[in-house]
Amino acid sequence: MMRPLRKRFRYHFCSSKPTNDDTKPEWYFTQVKHWIRDLVSFLETHVEGIVISECHTSAILDFVQALSEILILKTDVLLSTSTGRVDDSVFSKILEESIRYELEVKTLFEELSLKDKDKIPPFVNTLFSQPMVLTRWLSIEKRGSLDKLDILFASPTAWNRVVVPGPTEISELFVMMLRFITDRFSHLRQPGQKIQFVELLIEILDDFRIRCIQVWNSSNSDKDHVLKGVLVGETLGYVQSILESWESLPFFVNLDYFWGKIRQVEKEDLEFRRIRKFSGISKEDKVLEKLLFSDVQERYTSSIESVLVSMSQE
Repeated sequence: MMRPLRKRFRYHFCSSKPTNDDTKPEWYFTQVKHWIRDLVSFLETHVEGIVISECHTSAILDFVQALSEILILKTDVLLSTSTGRVDDSVFSKILEESIRYELEVKTLFEELSLKDKDKIPPFVNTLFSQPMVLTRWLSIEKRGSLDKLDILFASPTAWNRVVVPGPTEISELFVMMLRFITDRFSHLRQPGQKIQFVELLIEILDDFRIRCIQVWNSSNSDKDHVLKGVLVGETLGYVQSILESWESLPFFVNLDYFWGKIRQVEKEDLEFRRIRKFSGISKEDKVLEKLLFSDVQERYTSSIESVLVSMSQE
């Protein structure tokens, strides 16, 4: 069954045909998804039972795995080439298509109640966990986030409330952006690589906090200064409350555990160096014990307090 599909895929997407357009990754992703949707029902009805009883494996799993490998080989060439065959916009499109493909395959397997689903390679992780590709992903994510912040702060309705009482528009859209980034990098498997994205989140959180304070400081009148102070304080408080809620989410709890292990190793190494120098324990030890978002939460708290103290003196 796979031989004619591989031949058709190579003909359309690995040749000089117009369909082999590096800027249109959705074309070859869509084709593979069409084959899965069109042929899985046939396999389930006519082949699956026989293969399971005779070979103790799943024909559907083997079929999807083979198609996934075709996609991985095709996409890996575009992402990993040292000459950079695709620009950042196409890179982002490939990432979006890869995430969509992985989610659709996962949904299909859940609907069919298939066992041994781990046979299928984690699609996004396989392609985007390579060091060079991961570094580029982080760079693109950072630039895109800063551009989105520019748009958020330039919006004339940024400080309006979506509902009254409720958070400001800018705070809700900012949190949505953070969740969107988190959803994307959650497809990675290695905790250390996820930590790199958490560090990016912290950078973005600090940038947002600083911009909020700048908006407040740039108020033109006393009345506007007080009003912006209220809105900025509430906005920072809302974002901080979201960070606090994340502390109990399994995703971040697991990363905190991994982060703690890293910090423990660093602490032991630090103490070893101090023993050799006959030095005492410094405040740095306490820093190493902090969790992922501890420092940025403290900075948010400090900024909120600064706003409140300044307003109370006006």
